[in-house]
Amino acid sequence: YTPRKTMESNLPSWFVGPGEEFRDVPGKWPYRVSDRGRVYSEHTDKVLTPYTDEQGEYLIVDLRKDGDRNQRSVHTLVMEAFEGPPPDGQQVHHIDGDPKNNALSNLEYVDADENEGQAVEPGEDDSFVTADVAPF
Repeated sequence: YTPRKTMESNLPSWFVGPGEEFRDVPGKWPYRVSDRGRVYSEHTDKVLTPYTDEQGEYLIVDLRKDGDRNQRSVHTLVMEAFEGPPPDGQQVHHIDGDPKNNALSNLEYVDADENEGQAVEPGEDDSFVTADVAPF
């Protein structure tokens, strides 16, 4: 599988930020997603406004085609468009722990156990590990 790159010249010039890259959403959907996590609709010629899932964590968009509606998480769209489908048993992990940061640079595929083990609350710094230390 090789993700197909979308020609940026097909997008409105006002929409593409400096250095931003867009690719087609896999599955012949009339949408494009950027490496910054923005989703563009060819139907409406507008940026989709994502909403949060029922838990209030992940950003979701509704994709529509031929009368069908498909709810997709933005992080999944970004990874599938730029990296391809997940390897067997793997899922998308948000490196900084913020499920609303869907920039490609913040996403990676990891196995489910590793993803659960790496979960960090947004704003929580997991780079400092505390140890039991005797008091002064």
